[in-house]
Amino acid sequence: MNKFISTIKSFFPLVLTICAFIVILVQLPMFIIQSLITLIYCFSIVIFLIKFFHRKENVYIFPKLIVIFSVFTCCVSLSSIRTFLIIKKFDDQLFLIRNIGLFLCKENYVCGFFTTILLIGVILYFSKIHILLNSEKAARTSLSDMSSKIWEINNKEINGEITKTEADSQKALINIEINYYSSYVGASKYLINTLWAFIGLFIVVTAGGFAVGILELNLSWHEALNQYIVLSAGYLVVFAIPMFIVSVSFGIK
Repeated sequence: MNKFISTIKSFFPLVLTICAFIVILVQLPMFIIQSLITLIYCFSIVIFLIKFFHRKENVYIFPKLIVIFSVFTCCVSLSSIRTFLIIKKFDDQLFLIRNIGLFLCKENYVCGFFTTILLIGVILYFSKIHILLNSEKAARTSLSDMSSKIWEINNKEINGEITKTEADSQKALINIEINYYSSYVGASKYLINTLWAFIGLFIVVTAGGFAVGILELNLSWHEALNQYIVLSAGYLVVFAIPMFIVSVSFGIK
C-alpha cells in the first residue's frame, strides 16, 4: 500500500502538468470558469479556517494545501485568460470580473490601469512580507526547539532514563516536525512566486486583449484599451483576493 501511495506521489507533478496543459489549450465554457473561480474562493477560505481552528497545533497538511492551491489557481487563471479573450461581447464576460473592472476604471482606463497596479502591488507586497516573516519566524523557532528536544532525548538515553527504542521513537516524531517546517518554508516561497506571477499575467492579459480588440473585433485602439484594461483589472483583483486570504493564514498560530 505504501509503495502504491509513493508511486502516485511520484506521478503527481506530471498529472498536474498535464491538467495545466488541458485547461490552457481547451476553451472551457463560461459557467465552468465561474464554478472554478468559486471553488478557488472556497479553497482559500477552507485553508484559512483549517489553520485558524488548529492554530494551537501543527497542521501537517497545510504546506501541501498551499502548493495544490497555488497550482490550481494558476491553471484556472490561465484557462480563464483564454476564455475571456475569445468572448467578443463585453456584456458576455463574467459579471464579477466585469463589474470590478468598471468600478476600478470608472474615471478612465489609464487611471484604472495604474490604480489596479498600485492596489494589487500593495496587496501582494503585504502578502509577501507577511508570509516571509511568519514562515521564517516559525521555522527558526521550531528548529531551535527541535534541536534542544533531540539533545534532551540523547541525554535521557545516555543516563538510562529511556531505552534506545523509546529514544528512536521520540526522534522520529521530532523528524516529522522538522519535515513539516521545512515544507512550510518551501510552500511559502511557492505561494510568493505565484503572487508575483499575477502581476505579469495582468500585463500579458492587457496586451493580449488590446491585440484581440484591434485585430479580431475591429475596435479602435482607444476602445480596445478601455475594454480590456477594465476586464484585466477585474480579472486580477478576482484572483488576488483568495491569494491574499491564504497569505493571511500564515500569521495564524
